[in-house]
Amino acid sequence: MQIHLNIRSAALTTLLLSAFFTGCSSSDDKPKPAQPGTPAFNWAAAKTAFEKGDYVKANTLLMQLSQGKSEFAEQARPLALMTSVSLATSYFELSEKYAEGAKRTRGQAAPFMRSTGLYKSQATASGMQFIEESRRFIDANKDKEVILQLGAPKAEDEDPPQYKKITSGQGIPESEVPGVEKMVIAGHLAKNMTAAGASATGEAKVAGPKFLLALANGLLSVAEMYGPKKLLQPNRIIEATLAEAAEALALVKDSKEARELEKKVAAAKKKLIIS
Repeated sequence: MQIHLNIRSAALTTLLLSAFFTGCSSSDDKPKPAQPGTPAFNWAAAKTAFEKGDYVKANTLLMQLSQGKSEFAEQARPLALMTSVSLATSYFELSEKYAEGAKRTRGQAAPFMRSTGLYKSQATASGMQFIEESRRFIDANKDKEVILQLGAPKAEDEDPPQYKKITSGQGIPESEVPGVEKMVIAGHLAKNMTAAGASATGEAKVAGPKFLLALANGLLSVAEMYGPKKLLQPNRIIEATLAEAAEALALVKDSKEARELEKKVAAAKKKLIIS
């Protein structure tokens, strides 16, 4: 009888110890959250910022990832392109609106000119980001299929209501400026991502040629933005931008859209390059 009790006691002890160590092991095996500064953390933060409409922060993180060598670089690259070109064209549009308003103020042009200068500077910087990232993308990706991990944002069809005040020479409260910027950027981003083949709901697989067409269109827009009477960038930058557009289009074979865009790129080169 004593022997049976000892055996049962030993068996129970073994089971309890096994359960204890199994519990400890499962706790230790749980995946740890990504640490700040790591590619995984930045990728998650970029997606969160994008979904919340903080496109400037999203762009910064996506550009960092796209230039790195982590497993998230390929996922980030198409979105980095979409956000950077959208920021460039959005800031340029805002600079034009404030420049228009500066002409209609009565002795109060200084604040409008400051905003014009700031947005021009931001448009130039974002455009340069887009050009550099486009070059890396074309060299690395050629005409391979592209996966857009995030869907195009929802955007209003109309201009921000504050545009009427700005272009008529009336100032708007500082508290309204971030909302205006967000609305303008969302509009450009939705347009660019839709053209690139993004869905409205989430991840989309896009044929390489379709994405290259959107890329070439973006490069043409930046080149025109950089031209005479606008951002006044040097000829060499405009020429390089148009050359990249042509290189992207050369990868799109047997496409009517590509041929039409090639004509626009050639016409832009004649128009924009100052001898």
